[in-house]
Amino acid sequence: FYYELLGLSSPIIAYNGLLALNPKDPSFPCSEYRIDKNVVEKILSKYQEEIENFLIEDDDDCLFLKKDDPRLNPYFPYGASNRKNDLKEVLKKDPFIVVFEAKRKIEEGISAFMKDHPPYSYRHWSNMPYSELFILGKDKGNALKEIAKTMQIPREKIIAFGDGKNDEGMISFAKRGFAIANTKSESLRKFPKTLGSNDEDGVAKTLASIFSISS
Repeated sequence: FYYELLGLSSPIIAYNGLLALNPKDPSFPCSEYRIDKNVVEKILSKYQEEIENFLIEDDDDCLFLKKDDPRLNPYFPYGASNRKNDLKEVLKKDPFIVVFEAKRKIEEGISAFMKDHPPYSYRHWSNMPYSELFILGKDKGNALKEIAKTMQIPREKIIAFGDGKNDEGMISFAKRGFAIANTKSESLRKFPKTLGSNDEDGVAKTLASIFSISS
């Protein structure tokens, strides 16, 4: 939606770096990594009593949500309107996104499960009782590196902004990397902050400062 609204023609990174492509240029090399649906099925089967809610998203922006949770709406505002009620329909192919809310008592068990199923791991969201599966070594930072290499863009010309733990690799890679001022992620506290929060147009103000643009 925003890509079209802004009239962009550049590559984009989606699904926390698992997908990188240029929607306007089919010849641009696309990188794509997915979460093995068999691993997802094993987790949901093994911990079906302890997992209180989960959300799965594929590349059709089609979601499976065990139960409605308004707290998830800001993260999936468009795909949430295109849901399938049958988990098997979504897991016909490997998904990009797997998010789940589980009782804390199974955290140790899930950690052990992940160690037995490389290259997968999981991380807790900093502001919600949800965790997310991810592929080790595949993140926004690595996707950004590949795009920069393909387009021959030096790191010195890259600016990045982020507010979550999954943005850390991208912010670290960019010559000028910033954490959003109101981030709740502990791992981003080491980075410079934007000149204001999201609600205060922090990104715009920071870019204006970098390029000496007066308002």
